[in-house]
Amino acid sequence: MFDVWIMIWAVLSAIVTVPFGYELYSGFAFGAGMLFAWASALFGAASWIGRKVLNRAIR
Repeated sequence: MFDVWIMIWAVLSAIVTVPFGYELYSGFAFGAGMLFAWASALFGAASWIGRKVLNRAIR
């Protein structure tokens, strides 16, 4: 769920900063937010798979 909030923040920050002439900063904020959100989602998926594998190995 954390990664969803980061994606929402990235989109909103990009939308809010463009009208003020900060297109470059908006792009950086959007790109960094999306990259961080994707990394968070991939880490979450990897840890979920790891827990399933370890739980099966322990039994």
